[in-house]
Amino acid sequence: MKKTLYITSAISAFIILAGSLFKVQHWPGANIMFIGGTMLMVFIFAPLLSILSLRDRKNNFDVAANVTGMAATLFLILACAGKILRMPGTSILMVLFLFLLALFIAAGVIKMLRSPDTNLRYGLVAFMLSCTGSFMMLVSFHTM
Repeated sequence: MKKTLYITSAISAFIILAGSLFKVQHWPGANIMFIGGTMLMVFIFAPLLSILSLRDRKNNFDVAANVTGMAATLFLILACAGKILRMPGTSILMVLFLFLLALFIAAGVIKMLRSPDTNLRYGLVAFMLSCTGSFMMLVSFHTM
């Protein structure tokens, strides 16, 4: 299962990067490559990653926080792809991302208050999602 995860992540990253290069150079086929790589990442890589990360969880609170963070990440990926391809409805995906990010941050704060020995994974992931999301919000408002 991990081998499949590594292979799909490498293939989807390659297709997205190649599609981005094609988009910058205005070559034909950029949108198809970009959509294909994004869909591969969203519908194959992300569920495999969530299955592998949920397999070790024992606490229902950790499972809920992990699912919320994964859903926020999926909405962010779809919104970013939609903004790059100028598709309608991506602002709704951004708002859903922000809502799920707020839930994920709240879950991380509750977990850190319950057990002070919690690692900083929630904080780092929330920080990375916040930075990426705010960057994409700035880019999307700039391109409107």
